[in-house]
Amino acid sequence: MERFVGALSLTLLLSGLAAVAQVSPSQTPTSNLINAEILPALKGDLAQADAAVSRAELANILVTTFQLDPAKQTAAAPALADVSVSHWAYKDIQTVVKSGIMTVQPGGKFLPDHRVSRAEAFSVIAKASGSVQDSDPTATGILANYADSYQVPPWARQQIAAALHRGFVNIRSDQRIDPLSVMTRADMAHALRQYHFQEIPTGLRRSFSRPIGS
Repeated sequence: MERFVGALSLTLLLSGLAAVAQVSPSQTPTSNLINAEILPALKGDLAQADAAVSRAELANILVTTFQLDPAKQTAAAPALADVSVSHWAYKDIQTVVKSGIMTVQPGGKFLPDHRVSRAEAFSVIAKASGSVQDSDPTATGILANYADSYQVPPWARQQIAAALHRGFVNIRSDQRIDPLSVMTRADMAHALRQYHFQEIPTGLRRSFSRPIGS
C-alpha cells in the first residue's frame, strides 16, 4: 500500500511538472500545480517553465520523487551553516546530504538558494534513481555522441552518461547537452517524466495532456 501511494504521489507530481513545462515564459504559472502544493518550491513566479531550480528545490524534488526516507539514513545529521531548522526545505536537505546524493559545500554550506546547473541536477537525478554508470569507458562512449561533452565536469561524467542513457536529459536541437546552463522547470519536468514512464506501472499513470484537477 505504501508503495502504491508513493507511486500515485509521483504520478500527480509529474502531471503538474509536465503542465509547467508547457507554459511559456509570458504565461502565468499553472494554478492547478500551485494549488495542489505538491512542491512548495514551485509556488508563485517560480512555477514558470524557464525558472531556474535552486539547490533547496532540487532537494525537495529528489525526496518527493524518489521517496527518500530520512529514517533510513544512518549517517549523522550534518550541521549546515546556512540552513536553519526553520528553513522550508530543512528536512529534505538533511535527507539528501545524509544519503550522499547531494554534498555540502566548503565551509559547511549547502547554498540552498544557489541555482543548479544542468550538470549537477542531472547527475543527482541519476544517483537518486540508481542509474550511475560504473564503467568510465562506457560513459566516454556515450558522451562522445554529443558536441559539447567536453564541457561536462569530470566529477559528473559517469552520472551524466547514465542520465543520457536513461533519457533524462532533454538534448538541445544541435545535439548539445548544455551542461553548464541552469536547470529549469522545463528541464526538470522532462527528466521526471522520463523516470515516471520507465518506473511507474502503466495503470497508475495520468495523461500528461491534462493538468491536475482536470
